[in-house]
Amino acid sequence: MEIIDIHVQKLTDPAGNSEMNLTGGGHQLKIRLKHKL
Repeated sequence: MEIIDIHVQKLTDPAGNSEMNLTGGGHQLKIRLKHKL
C-alpha cells in the first residue's frame, strides 16, 4: 500500500469563497467552494 502525504492549503477571498489546494504524490487538486448567501 502506497502512502501519500497530502498538503492542504485553504484560501478565503474577501467575498467569502474558499479555495483549497491539495498537493500529494505529484498530483495537485484544486477545490473551489462557493458560499451561497
